[in-house]
Amino acid sequence: MSWQCQCGVANKARAAFCEACGEDRKDSATRPEPRRVCPFDGATLNADGYCGIGDGYPITLKYCPDACPHCRKSLAWNGDCFACMPAGEKPGHLYDVINAHWRKTEKGPQPLAPPAVALESMRQIDSALVPFLNRTIKIARSDAHLDRGRPETALVSTLEEELSNDIPF
Repeated sequence: MSWQCQCGVANKARAAFCEACGEDRKDSATRPEPRRVCPFDGATLNADGYCGIGDGYPITLKYCPDACPHCRKSLAWNGDCFACMPAGEKPGHLYDVINAHWRKTEKGPQPLAPPAVALESMRQIDSALVPFLNRTIKIARSDAHLDRGRPETALVSTLEEELSNDIPF
């Protein structure tokens, strides 16, 4: 571990003075905070990570700056709260990636489909997808002997073949 003097020289961790210029070692509390810079356009970021030039948050930012109004945990970029999952809505804004920045595209909260509508659409997908998968697996099992006892290879090749045909939904 070492510390860097204002003159730019790295000094040993135990050194009280800079070896190059003799300057006292400054306490880290008095040292100014490092400037946060957008990795894509070089702009100085606000305290919450917002980039004024990119008009959004850099995609390298790990967490969305918005907090859930119910549990105060960090939200996902799509407005979901994975901590409390409030029913009926996504509590946050919707962000999309535009020019390597997360930009707000829809103001939250975002209403979700009523449970009955969501359940019906899930049933429609299920009614089309389950027979398709069952048929594909059945074909793959019958072709497994062609792949020298490697049923996973037969399944992958059969899925690729079936997906190249018309999917029933």
